[in-house]
Amino acid sequence: MEPTTRIAVGALCAIAASSAVFLLLDLYAVVAMRSRLESAISAYGVGSGRWIFTLAILFLAAGSAALLVAVVDQQLTRWRSGATVALTLWVLGLLAIAIFPKQDWSQPPSISGSIHLTASGIAFVSLPIAAVLLAKPWLRHRTHGVHARRTRLFAWLAIASFSPLLYAFVVAAVTGVAWWEVVTFGHSERLLAVSEVATLAVIGTWVLTRK
Repeated sequence: MEPTTRIAVGALCAIAASSAVFLLLDLYAVVAMRSRLESAISAYGVGSGRWIFTLAILFLAAGSAALLVAVVDQQLTRWRSGATVALTLWVLGLLAIAIFPKQDWSQPPSISGSIHLTASGIAFVSLPIAAVLLAKPWLRHRTHGVHARRTRLFAWLAIASFSPLLYAFVVAAVTGVAWWEVVTFGHSERLLAVSEVATLAVIGTWVLTRK
């Protein structure tokens, strides 16, 4: 197995491991705690179980960083490119999410909570942008066009997943109602997270088929 292939496989395994941890956390919350998953995913990062959340985020960040290395090594993009910058922001955003826990936004803002919220926004926006920029030069390529178009499709699905949150922000700005009371944030965030992980998986598959 070539080094780049090993890196890509390791990246996908780390991303899959992270996803499995979050899925297990949700299953436990639903079955044992009778939760409706209305709270943010980051709520797992508060309290005694914070280390589990942090470990899962670090696995996701490490897998994403490895995937970036594989993407550049396979010459799908260059180190000095918009796609690379956006993917790097995704990884840095994940690291900040792991380091700075969320806060209860019914309380006065804290530095940690503000950093966490900002990092979350940067990360979730950066990944689909990276995927769109990565796919753009390859859309008409005879061999890799299908992978580029698939990557772009999942990127746009991730972007579309923002719509409930954007709606909540608009309603909050117009009516003054708190944005987290307009939509069930936990459900919207999980939809967005699934679409972003799927985007990473599609990019990883593309790397593994690159000849």
